[in-house]
Amino acid sequence: MVLAKNYVHLGIKRALQGDRTTANRARSKRASVPDRLQNNIYQYIATLSIGTPGQATDAALDTGSSDLWVFTNQTNFKDSFNPQSSSSYNLLNNDFSIQYVSGSASGSWVTDTVDYGDDKVSSFQFATVSSPTTQGETAGVFGIGQITQESSAEYGSTYPNFPVSLKNESKIQSVAYSLYLDSISAQNGSSVTFGAVDTAKYKGELYSVPFTSDVSFNVDFEVLGNKSNGVLDSGTSLTYLEQSVVDQIAQQYGATFDSEQQTYLIQSKSDLASTDPLVYTIGGAKIEVPVSELFIEDSSDGTLALSILPSSMAQDVILLGDSFLRSAYVVYNLQGKVAGIAQANWSPGSPNFVPITGDTIPGSVN
Repeated sequence: MVLAKNYVHLGIKRALQGDRTTANRARSKRASVPDRLQNNIYQYIATLSIGTPGQATDAALDTGSSDLWVFTNQTNFKDSFNPQSSSSYNLLNNDFSIQYVSGSASGSWVTDTVDYGDDKVSSFQFATVSSPTTQGETAGVFGIGQITQESSAEYGSTYPNFPVSLKNESKIQSVAYSLYLDSISAQNGSSVTFGAVDTAKYKGELYSVPFTSDVSFNVDFEVLGNKSNGVLDSGTSLTYLEQSVVDQIAQQYGATFDSEQQTYLIQSKSDLASTDPLVYTIGGAKIEVPVSELFIEDSSDGTLALSILPSSMAQDVILLGDSFLRSAYVVYNLQGKVAGIAQANWSPGSPNFVPITGDTIPGSVN
C-alpha cells in the first residue's frame, strides 16, 4: 500500500477460488453460485498488516459490507491474525455477529493498529473470528461500505470503519475511494485508492451518478432497454439481474439454461450468437462489458457459462458484481452519496491521482 498526500493507494490481488481453498464470502452472503462456476470465479484480496509488530492478514475487499473482520491463528489458516502476538491489541467484547445466506461469522470486537505501508491507523475497530463458518472460507472480509451497513447498525450502534477512520485521521480529505478491477485476463493491476481518482484508469468521461440508497451503493441503470436499480458490489463475483432480463441476454448470445447445472451455457466460443459487448447505461455512462467478461470458460471442456444469473439466486437483490465492475471504473463518494462511473482503461499509463476534497467527484460530468 502506498501513502501519498491526501490519498492512500492499496493494491489488491485477484484470487481464483480453484487456486486457494476459499469460498468468496460475498457469494455466500448475498448470492448463491452454481457448483459448475465455483472453481472458475475470482475474489479480490487485500493484505493488511495488523498489530504490533505487524502481521500480514488477508481479507476480501467488499464494497457491499462495512466491517473488517479477520480470522485468528486458531483457524490455522495462512495469513491469519494472532492477537496474543500484538502488544497493541485490545479486546472490546465478544458480540460480533454477521449472518450470510449460507453461513455466518461470529467472534470478538477488538481494536488494534492497522498498517498500510508508510502509515497506519491506530486503535482501529474490527472483528476477529476464530472458527470458519462458511465451508471452504479462509480469508476474512474488508468491508468498506457505508457505516449504516455495519453489522452493529441493526442494534443502533455504528463506529468509524476504514474509510471514515482515514478521513478522521486526516489521511484523506473525503470519505471516498475509487475502485479498479483489471480485466479477467490480467494477473495483477487491481487496486482501490482511498481519497483520490486516478484519471489514467478510465476512458472517456467520468459521469456523476447519485446513489439511491442511504445504506448500500444502489444506482439506476438500463440494459437492453430494461430499466433497473442495483448495487455496485465488489464482494459479489457474478452479476444478478431480473429473470426476464437474464433470459433476454442469454438469448442474444445463444446461451441456454441447463437446469441441472443451474447455469446458462454455450458449448464453445464458436457457438456464440453474438460477439458484441453488452452495454449498461448508468447516468450518462455507457459501460461496455465484452464477451470475455460476460462468459466464464471452463478450462476442462471449453464450455462457456454466462456470468449473469437471476436475482432469485441473490435474495431477489439486483447486484452488479465483479463480472460487471471489471469493465467499469467506479468512484464511491460515501459522504456525498454519489458515484463516478466510466469505462475502465485496461491499458493505463502512469497513474495520475486527483484528490477528492468534498462531496463531489473531481473531473466528473452529470
